[in-house]
Order: sequence, then C-alpha cells, then structure tokens
Amino acid sequence: MLKKIAGFLKIPNYWLIMHYFSFIIYLKSLILKDIINRKNRAYILMYHRIIDDEKSKNFHSLKSLFVAKREFELQIKYLFKKYSIISLDTLLSSLQGKTRLPRISFAITFDDGYKDNYLNAYPILKKYNMPATIFLITDYIGTNKVFWWDKVVFILKNSNLNELVAKLDWDLYPFEIVRQFNYLIQATEKRKDKLIEGIVENFQKFDEIKREEIIEDLINKSDISLALIQKSNQILSWEEINEMKDDLITFGSHTKSHPLLTQLEDNKLKEEIYNPKLEIEKKINKKIFFFAYPFGKSNQTIKKMLKNAGYMAAFSTSNKRKEDSFDLKRITVWH
Repeated sequence: MLKKIAGFLKIPNYWLIMHYFSFIIYLKSLILKDIINRKNRAYILMYHRIIDDEKSKNFHSLKSLFVAKREFELQIKYLFKKYSIISLDTLLSSLQGKTRLPRISFAITFDDGYKDNYLNAYPILKKYNMPATIFLITDYIGTNKVFWWDKVVFILKNSNLNELVAKLDWDLYPFEIVRQFNYLIQATEKRKDKLIEGIVENFQKFDEIKREEIIEDLINKSDISLALIQKSNQILSWEEINEMKDDLITFGSHTKSHPLLTQLEDNKLKEEIYNPKLEIEKKINKKIFFFAYPFGKSNQTIKKMLKNAGYMAAFSTSNKRKEDSFDLKRITVWH
C-alpha cells in the first residue's frame, strides 16, 4: 500500500511518506476549529535548518532544528497547492486592521540564519514563489563562529561518552548536568536524542561565562576539532543575504548573540535589541520590523524596548494564541 502511495505521489521512500502525512494531519488538526467557526486565521511556521537528504538519519544537530530537503519541498508544495502563503508584512497589515486575511493562510519563518537556508531552502522557496522571513543573529553572519548548542550536540553525538566523561573537570558542572550525563551514558540509542535535548535545555539557564567555560572543557576533553564542528554548522554571509532579499525573502532580528534576554541587564538588553536592527538595515539597505525571541522567552520590559527600537511585531515559540503582536505564536516544524 505504502509503495503504491509513494509511486502516486512520486515520493522516493517510506519514511518520507510517513513524515509527509504527519505534517498534513498536524496542520489539519490545527486549522479544523477555525474552519468550523469560519474564522480567518494565519499560522506562522518556524523552521531552522533544511539539510541535505543523505545527512538526515545521522545529522549532528538537535532533531528539533532540522528538516530534510525533500521533506521540506513536499511541505512547501502542499502549502502552495492548498493554502494562501503570506509574508510577515501582510500579516502585520492585517494585525493593524489595514487588510483582511484569507480564510486560512500560512507564513514561513526561519530562525538563526544557517547557511543551509540559502543552499537548500531558498531554491525551493524561489521555485514556488513563496515569501519567507529569516531571523538573523548578527554576530555570527559571515563568520566561522558556531552556536553553543551546536558545539554541545556535535560533541555528545561524536564522542565515546564513557571516555569523555572520565576526562571532564566535574567541578565546573552543576549537579543537574552531571546527573544528565550519567543517564546519557546508560541510555539506549533511541533515548539519547531526547536526553541531549534536555542537556541543551539546561545549558540555556547558565550565564554566558559559565556556559562557555563548560563548553571549552567539553571541546578540550573530546579531542574533536573546532574546525570539524564549524564545517557542519556554517552561517549565512551578507552576500547570500543580499542575494535572497530580492526574491521574496525578508529578514528580521534574532539579536546579536542569541542570549536568554530575560537574564540581561538593561544596557546589555538594549545592545541585543537595537544593534542588530541597525546593522541588518545598513547591510541590506532595507528597514526591518520583525524580531524573534531567543528560546521564545520575553517579558514586558523586553517588549517595551522592542517597540521603542522601532520593531512592529515579535515572535515567540509559544503554542498559545495571544492577541499581543509582540508575542505571536509560531509552530515548530522539524524532522
């Protein structure tokens, strides 16, 4: 049966069929209530990375951060055929009461600014004439820097964990991380991804100095070169960004350095909110009005500062619908 469906849909393998139908069923479940109630609603999809298909089974990243290229094209093709796809500018116009949304519409966004947005997502979006917005972390654009979560995941997925744990300077590590590492050593392969997600979630809570100290210890004790980690986790360049900006791709801010904003003092918070807006606008010669919260976290002080900086809307990772244009819900799409 699956083989016949695969042939009819021109989908090359079974796991793609499963993922394709999971995506459709999930979207249908989201919009069913609005269809019944005849409400006009926009849904905002959040992607991070679109990776080469051959890497998808053993990709050295959090599973919640990537979608395989063929999966992504099937999703975009389905949205193209079935629904209205709108830009964030159109969404903002509707929030301001200037335009009326179609019955059911979708907006597409990407967080972080990985190079595979340009290499893999952009050609597909261009093929279907789809608008999308990429939220950039400006300290990383055009550099060989690697996001801290990618370092942690790469090391944990590519090390002999028993040997690594024996070498670590455990005085640096909070008890909760020690406990999670012990669970990870004993875990089955199936469970390891979930445990690594939990370790990364705990790393979010550390201040930047403490986190970098621990990650440096992980890198030094793992015998994995930073160059190897960099190769798998490249970031967009300004040249690539400027090429995309003329093809329905718009850009927003995702801060300078992706900190947990709720932990910052006002002067540092201002730097993370104001500086990237000015830099992006200067580099692409266009105004930007949208902001995505790192880790989806915000508060009233942050929202007020965003408004003062000239942003018009901000996006979280919350699953709760809110009428606040500075706390707009997005739906994470992942492998």
